[in-house]
Amino acid sequence: MGTITNEMDLQAAIIVLELKQDQEWGLVKVELSAAVDSLMPLSLLKNSLKNVQLIPSIKEKLVASAIGLLAGYVSRKAIFSEHSPIKKVLAALVQTGVSIEVSQETELAKMIISGVESMFHKSTSPKRHWPKNEENY
Repeated sequence: MGTITNEMDLQAAIIVLELKQDQEWGLVKVELSAAVDSLMPLSLLKNSLKNVQLIPSIKEKLVASAIGLLAGYVSRKAIFSEHSPIKKVLAALVQTGVSIEVSQETELAKMIISGVESMFHKSTSPKRHWPKNEENY
């Protein structure tokens, strides 16, 4: 815009700037809405799960850690049933040790992951196509 010398040029410049402001506010609202949606807990969880599915090593580590925690908990409950303070400390140490050892066993996690994935994948066997009419029987 050049220099404004009269009232008509001023009014035209104001209208142009108001239109520009409306357009920019529309863009700001759209970007703000997208930012708020991306920060929602459900969206964060979905994005995290997508990332876990894309990276096999993370999936293996998560499964191995879960198996380790479960094995540690089961070993603690199986071995220590009394409630004395010394046995509680020993139980916590055993649980931690078992959890660490089992979670470092990635071959077990790989086997479990492949088994679970094979249950959810569709069968590759050929499908039968039945005739539509029953006269062929």
